[in-house]
Amino acid sequence: VFDGIRLILKEFNAEQDRKQLENFVKNMEIKGLGPASLDKTGINSIFELYDYENWDILGANGKKVKEQVELSKTKAFYQVLLILLQEV
Repeated sequence: VFDGIRLILKEFNAEQDRKQLENFVKNMEIKGLGPASLDKTGINSIFELYDYENWDILGANGKKVKEQVELSKTKAFYQVLLILLQEV
């Protein structure tokens, strides 16, 4: 009996989540969103990155970062998938 494709998810801790997020931001080429900006926003995961709305907390840089995040949504699916599959 074929039960479809299985996706195996690893358990991550907060430190690994943060490293994965920083790696994702770097590889997606989201400029202006370094560790200090992530600390200010309180974003801790890739999921939170795309749901985040309070970019004004970053001051003048917030608008640029928001544009970069929106631009990252236009990347080809295979590129995003390869970035997500990278080990941290």
